Amino acid sequence: MNEIDELLKNLKKNPSSRRIKVDAQTYLDSLKEGKSSEEASLDATITALNKEIEKDFGIQAPTHVSDFSKLAQFEGIHEVIKQKIFGQEAYIDQLMAALKRPFVMGSEENVLNKILICGDKGSGRHSVLSQSIDMLYQKKVFQTNQISVLDCSLYQSSEDEKLLIQDLYMAISSASSVLLFDHLDQLYHGFIPYITELTAEGTLTLKKRYGIQNHQLVEANTTLLTQAIAKLEIKKKYLIFMSEKSVSEITSLFGNAFIQNIQDAVTSEKLSEEACRMILEKYLQALIKKCKKQLNYEVTLQDSLKQYMIQHRDIHTGAYSLEKQVNDLYTALASHKLNHEFKELKIELSAKDQIYLTMNEVKQPLSAIVSTLAQDEIADVKKGLSEIVGLQEVKQYIETLEANVKMQQLRAASGLKSTGVSMHMIFTGNPGTGKTTIARLIARYLKALGVLSSGQLIEVTRADLVGKYVGHTAPLTNNMIKSALGGVLFIDEAYALYRGKDDSFGLEAIDTLVKGMEDNKDNLVVILAGYTKEMNDFLEANSGLRSRFPNMIEFKDYTAEEMLAITKKIAESKDYHLHASCDEKLLAYYADKQLHEAKTSGNGRLARNKVEEAILNQARRCLQDPALSIDELRIEDFDLTK
Repeated sequence: MNEIDELLKNLKKNPSSRRIKVDAQTYLDSLKEGKSSEEASLDATITALNKEIEKDFGIQAPTHVSDFSKLAQFEGIHEVIKQKIFGQEAYIDQLMAALKRPFVMGSEENVLNKILICGDKGSGRHSVLSQSIDMLYQKKVFQTNQISVLDCSLYQSSEDEKLLIQDLYMAISSASSVLLFDHLDQLYHGFIPYITELTAEGTLTLKKRYGIQNHQLVEANTTLLTQAIAKLEIKKKYLIFMSEKSVSEITSLFGNAFIQNIQDAVTSEKLSEEACRMILEKYLQALIKKCKKQLNYEVTLQDSLKQYMIQHRDIHTGAYSLEKQVNDLYTALASHKLNHEFKELKIELSAKDQIYLTMNEVKQPLSAIVSTLAQDEIADVKKGLSEIVGLQEVKQYIETLEANVKMQQLRAASGLKSTGVSMHMIFTGNPGTGKTTIARLIARYLKALGVLSSGQLIEVTRADLVGKYVGHTAPLTNNMIKSALGGVLFIDEAYALYRGKDDSFGLEAIDTLVKGMEDNKDNLVVILAGYTKEMNDFLEANSGLRSRFPNMIEFKDYTAEEMLAITKKIAESKDYHLHASCDEKLLAYYADKQLHEAKTSGNGRLARNKVEEAILNQARRCLQDPALSIDELRIEDFDLTK
């Protein structure tokens, strides 16, 4: 090509300008606009030009030859995405510019760009990114539309180093051009230098010996390796970091050494009400199609329903809240289909104070037609509470949880600030007063109310949290926290965690626990339990804990009358009943025990022990006289001397 020969001749006359790469890029950009040659031909031309520049001037040109030709493929993508993702126009433009940067600048680095994405949950951060990569893949800019994702919340202690290194290796080795570090702010602080080194150098020097075995990275230990790995190296990938924290908060957490290597920091916008309406409309249209296809229901939606759903959305979770509401609607209609034999049905959905369903000209509340699993669970928990003997003050407190949760949900739906009341609790009282039973019910209750995602109870003591040697405690505690995520972590005899200022392991467990509570405040409830006096002393010695556990609930010792009622309930659960003559003597026995030995007698455990003891004695008595009733316990079956 004569034009290129002329360009090279001019460049050779003035090598000191060192603008060779820029001049060449500018020239070839204009060349591409003026020619209709195929991309492969242009790539070959660029390759030839790069070789000439390196030969004559000793400057190595960019290695990925399609930079200039691929740049045009970005045109119009952001406009297409804006038609699919609503309310994020500025974010889409900023992200597209960040993805385009290495093609404009002509990147010689293995890390194509380092991008920090911040923004609210449910604002569309992931959707915009995935759609952008997919469209660029379709235009042959990328080899694959896959994104390698590392969830930083999985690496929360020093014990997770091996897992992080192995996951990094797999992500770096993949064909994906994008390596995404999601939930960046939840990464264990000890791994921040690793991320900083990656952003600065594009490599990570390994502190331990690793090698390749069966295409996986394994720690060497004493194994003789044929292929040792000393460092991990990024090869032509974007490093993208994503967090719900702001840029300034990430800077505070990771420091300037990390943030100064970020080339583009973009933030998704808070969803406006208009954007939410557009998103909801999209979800509802999909709902109508799904109901027709799967349920054979022809569904009509009134504007009042849409307004109701917008007003009752959770502004803190954006599109996720809208999607959940629509999914709940479909679940309700599917449950309705299961319970009826309609082959085809026309249904109208509307709303006022709640959602209504109209069919065959009959209008009813949707909640009256379909009882959701959550409603059934709440009813079941309340039934379980009502069957527990005594603990009236505790029951009243639990009932206030529902009122508080629903009020905060209403406030959030109305656009008002929700107080985010802490659910962490302290249960004080003697053994056998029902603390573990109540904790288990609370876990189920909060799950049904939507506060917790899974509702399990993980019961632990000091032995499960505190290690026996240096470096052992934090991983132990973090493992327990991980197992309890979505539910309740119940720490019995919690005061044993602190045995004085010289108990460094116990203090480490407490510090790790507090951090875990903060990092998972939206999906974890911690309950500390123990004797009243010891728990008060524990909180005085660790004043910071008291503010994190605002809900202190006292489990009082059972009265003699309550102990008798518990005894009868336990007997009934085993298909026995007490003879009427048992009441007076058992009352006297329990009154004496609760007055003098409540702390050591066991409260409810004492009642259980007495019933089991009586069943053994009754068995011997009935075997001696077959005419006796085998389901009746008499006072002589109870040993009231101890």
